[in-house]
Amino acid sequence: MELNELNKVRKNVIAIAALLAGGAALVMMRLQILHPVSSFFLILGFILMTAHWILLASFSGSLFQKEGLIVAVKGMALILPAALSLALVFVAGRLDRQLLLPAVIGISAIPLAATLYSLYRGISGLAYG
Repeated sequence: MELNELNKVRKNVIAIAALLAGGAALVMMRLQILHPVSSFFLILGFILMTAHWILLASFSGSLFQKEGLIVAVKGMALILPAALSLALVFVAGRLDRQLLLPAVIGISAIPLAATLYSLYRGISGLAYG
């Protein structure tokens, strides 16, 4: 996989994730369960998982180019945003149980977007050869 193709995939997944998180925020605003603190947890969870996704994409790009030391450093740095996002969920649960939903939605937007993008690419590849 070429580096610019990997960047295209990364940007597409982040765009889909932003749409999913924004749609969830609109639904929560409509249900009147989104207030400033909960939107902070949603945005912070999304930013942390986006940083994790960007590091994961650059890690796999370095892995394909066989850059040994860079792969090791990026692999170690890859853990930090994911660990901070899990800590965010813990803090949200300790502060107020209603903050758990926005924190989990912010975190789960990236994996869900990656799954949807993979399904789209797989089905379109099967359908159009």
